[in-house]
Amino acid sequence: MAKQIMIAIIAVASLPAIASPDIDKLLEGCKQAVTLHENKDEQRTVMQFVMSPADTLLAGYCKGVIESYVSYSSTRRYRCSKTNWYAIAESIGSLVSPESVTDLNSNYQRDVEDALLYGCR
Repeated sequence: MAKQIMIAIIAVASLPAIASPDIDKLLEGCKQAVTLHENKDEQRTVMQFVMSPADTLLAGYCKGVIESYVSYSSTRRYRCSKTNWYAIAESIGSLVSPESVTDLNSNYQRDVEDALLYGCR
């Protein structure tokens, strides 16, 4: 039940109508997810000093939004050609700021879907 609620929240979070604050969270979360994934072989106690709970939560947000978008991209106008969440997270994490995201879904705003489409290229 909790997993279904989380999937619903993530699905809603990836809708194109969401504005810039969520893009900030996605960009930062993807940067943290890449860092966390790169350091996954380090001892757990070392990682507790490197990443805060907020950082790991943002990393989980990034991964969840990407996985949700990829799962449901077949029902969207703009589809994701990649299926590896990490490759998409690396692309999104490489973005410097929300202003560097172009309007890829032609809705005249920079939103989460634009960042996801950038990562899916």
